[in-house]
Amino acid sequence: MVLTDRHHGITQGDCTILNLKGKYSQWVVKGGVVLQLPFGVIANKQLGAINKYNLQGLRISFLRDGVFYEGFSDERILPKQKEYDTGYELGLKKMAHGRVNAIAGAIPTIQYFARESAVDHLLGSPLVFY
Repeated sequence: MVLTDRHHGITQGDCTILNLKGKYSQWVVKGGVVLQLPFGVIANKQLGAINKYNLQGLRISFLRDGVFYEGFSDERILPKQKEYDTGYELGLKKMAHGRVNAIAGAIPTIQYFARESAVDHLLGSPLVFY
């Protein structure tokens, strides 16, 4: 986990979770779990209920250099249209403008940034993988 002040200034931190199997693995020292967040996908509520088998037809925003989503390890459910964004805020802006259908990542964090950006009314129920 890397703490930065990218979004919240000096007094608060934004947690970024790196892929321990990726290009940064040689520099990451895995420590204990500080906070377990549910990870999954939140789609635009206009799409109705989503499940892991109808994700293929969606354009989904993922964090660039983010965590590996275990729920996407099955080839049958991998989304065919992926967008890699620098933050959840960009994914939410894309959703507001119809450029993505859903956002993958830490569910509470996505919901927080949606409230802060006044786009929380767009979000449907989350599909939680773990």
